[in-house]
Amino acid sequence: MRKFYERAEKVLVWLGREGEDSQQALLLANYLYQYRHSEKNLTEYVFENPQIAAYFTALKLLFSRHYWKRIWVVQEVTVAKDCLVLCGNKTIPLYVLIEAQEVMKSDQGQRALAL
Repeated sequence: MRKFYERAEKVLVWLGREGEDSQQALLLANYLYQYRHSEKNLTEYVFENPQIAAYFTALKLLFSRHYWKRIWVVQEVTVAKDCLVLCGNKTIPLYVLIEAQEVMKSDQGQRALAL
């Protein structure tokens, strides 16, 4: 199976149907990705974009979906050249979600979550 994913031009990850807050989760993931590539402090970034503070719970819920609990997910996504995540009819590159999760786990991310 590993070779199958290595040879694939693109791997599509289906998280399931879009939930009420899926759009907010993907929007926050994009904001956190942009933050990571900016010079700003995360707390500052959250205050400058107040609508995103409310989306942290939505992103946590997205990361708690059943797909992420499957053991073979690591093989599916780590060897893929290009991986696109689908949630309902919304899409986001996997690398954006990975960076968003890294930001959320960071000390600054934990402080911003506490706001």
